[in-house]
Amino acid sequence: MKRIKKTLASIALMLFGALGAAQAQEANSVVGQLACEGKFLNPITDICWSCVYPIRLFGTNIFQKDGEDFDTGFNSVACACDNPPQIGVPTSFWEPVYLTDVTTVPWCFPLLGGVHLNVPINATKLGFIADRTSTISVNSEKSSFQWVHGYTNPLMYVLDVLLDSSCLTKGSLSPEWPTEVDPAYDDWEISTAMNPLVFAVANMTALAAGTADGIAALVDFPRPELFWVAGSWGNIYPYSGFVDPHHTNETTARLLTTRLLAWQHEFKAMSAMYGSENACSDHGSWQPIMDKRQYKITRVWPVPQTKKIMGRCCDPIGRTTMLVESGMEVPAPKYRDFGYAIFRKRDCCSGAWP
Repeated sequence: MKRIKKTLASIALMLFGALGAAQAQEANSVVGQLACEGKFLNPITDICWSCVYPIRLFGTNIFQKDGEDFDTGFNSVACACDNPPQIGVPTSFWEPVYLTDVTTVPWCFPLLGGVHLNVPINATKLGFIADRTSTISVNSEKSSFQWVHGYTNPLMYVLDVLLDSSCLTKGSLSPEWPTEVDPAYDDWEISTAMNPLVFAVANMTALAAGTADGIAALVDFPRPELFWVAGSWGNIYPYSGFVDPHHTNETTARLLTTRLLAWQHEFKAMSAMYGSENACSDHGSWQPIMDKRQYKITRVWPVPQTKKIMGRCCDPIGRTTMLVESGMEVPAPKYRDFGYAIFRKRDCCSGAWP
């Protein structure tokens, strides 16, 4: 009898193993059918360089006075740095320092030419857009999940755009932490546990602040005190790849980009580089709760956002995407993935430090 039981157990294990292998093979074939598309960024044709404006010297706008900006308090006609004591020129501009791409295919990097890495971690967990029945509306709503990757990309330093490189973030194009290896990114419960702030902002009153923030971003910049929402894009917390409700592909991609930026700030991977306190620093100050006003975003993939709409081709966090996503909301697989360039506000005391 014991021998029969062992034989049956062995057969069961073999069947489960074969079933698991078949499911894995089927999932791999599905991933294989979804081609990883993309291209390397062309910094000349794919970037909206007017996002750098306005450029301020001596506390005065000297280029594009109508460029979107916010007052950082760095408006003096002269500045000074210590160690050694030197006097410099107050300089302000928007610097392209970061890239993100958002994709439904795990380990697909659209902004690296569409390369797909054969990594076993979450290799078969595809992104999705699914219908669901809303508990507060009779209409059907959607939820979604996608992967996002960040890249350091200090273009102005690489291209040697300014004569004074002391005001530029140094480095080169470099992929950072991929969300595929983050156990919290695809697990809502773990992500919520790691961000207990979620419990304070996960209510209808707090979420309603998104309307006020979206209106503020539409006419100017988002409200920094409403730190938990990204205007009309949705809720920043928790830092996961799940978006509910999913409005449009463009909105979701920008929201996931914003979540990655906020995550980078909280864990000291990115810093604030504006204000007089950072004018003589090449690493900035830690900002555990990100000030949304310091970033402007422009699309670089699949259709670069280089045409100016209402005088601009980049947007602050939370601004409605109604005008910029024209032609982007089409059935998959076309325009399934997106890539963005991020401009960060930079104040520095030019010429005062090496």
